[in-house]
Amino acid sequence: PRVSALPVPSPPLLPRRIWCDDPKLKHQYGWRRSQLHRARLWRAVLELGLNLLAMDLDHMLGPVSPVPWLNAVDAPPERYGSLPPTAESNQTRPTDVVAVWDGPGSRYLNVGIMWVRSTPGTIALAVRSENRSFVGWEQQVFNEELNYGEDAVSVRCCHSRCLKRLAVASSASKR
Repeated sequence: PRVSALPVPSPPLLPRRIWCDDPKLKHQYGWRRSQLHRARLWRAVLELGLNLLAMDLDHMLGPVSPVPWLNAVDAPPERYGSLPPTAESNQTRPTDVVAVWDGPGSRYLNVGIMWVRSTPGTIALAVRSENRSFVGWEQQVFNEELNYGEDAVSVRCCHSRCLKRLAVASSASKR
C-alpha cells in the first residue's frame, strides 16, 4: 500500500532519434532516457504532496534516516545583492531543497542526491524542469530554474556535505 506505480506516459518518454542514430551518442541513450523519467518522477511525487528524497543508484541510505535532519534544516536569511534586508528576508525558514554541491567546477546542486519539500514553489520548479528536460540535461535545467526561474523565487535551498555523509555507496550501479 505504500508503493504506487506511475502510469506509463503516452506517448512514451523516448529520447530523440539523434540518441539512437549518432554513433557518438548511441551509448548514452539509457542515460538520456533516465533523465526524462527522473524529471517526471520529481513532479509526480511533489504534486502528490509528498517530500522527495532522490538518490542515484550509486547511493543508498545508511543506517540513520536523514528525514528528521532534513525536516529540521533551515535556509539562511536571503540576501539580494544591494537590496536592503526586510523583516521577512532577514529570517531563516525551512529549506525547500537540500542537495549535495558538485563543487567549484560545475557549481550545480547534484540532483542525484537531493531532498525536496513539496510546496507550491517546488512543484512549479519541478513542472518547469520536467518540461525543459526534453531539450536539456535535467541537472542543468533544475539548477537554472532554481536560480533564475520566476516560479522558484520563493524556494529556499542550500547544499550540504551532510546529505552525502548520511548515504553510503551502493553496488547497484555495477550490476
